[in-house]
Amino acid sequence: ISDTTEVDIFPLSDDVEEIVSITLRLAINNGFPTDGYAQVLFLDSNDVVIDSLFSDARQQVLQTGELIGTTIDQTTGKVQTITDITLDRATLENLEAQGFRQMVSRGWVETTNMGQTTVAIFQDYTMDLFLGMNVEAIVNLGDL
Repeated sequence: ISDTTEVDIFPLSDDVEEIVSITLRLAINNGFPTDGYAQVLFLDSNDVVIDSLFSDARQQVLQTGELIGTTIDQTTGKVQTITDITLDRATLENLEAQGFRQMVSRGWVETTNMGQTTVAIFQDYTMDLFLGMNVEAIVNLGDL
């Protein structure tokens, strides 16, 4: 799965003097017999990749649910995977200097054991996805 999003965050606001860091937390409770991976690419206005969110080509962000051993593996419960991503000031300055304007989000899902395990998908399988963000910034509050 892949999607491209236009991004226009620079300058952020007249009231924001400086962003110190942005931290994203992705928490997934997975009940499916699949592993999941992600990568985000940062592009300039000419569609040239200027940086990526993860240093590896793909980062695991989803671990398979708890399995019971049968001929076709079934899950018995959810497994939580938490991924913290921090963009520090230097990274943000680099993205701004290089003209960051687009993000390409990519995701991969495969069955357990790198696709080598036969699985069945049942209607009672569920997944919970939570995304949070913490921004540390210096803000101009004006005259109080």
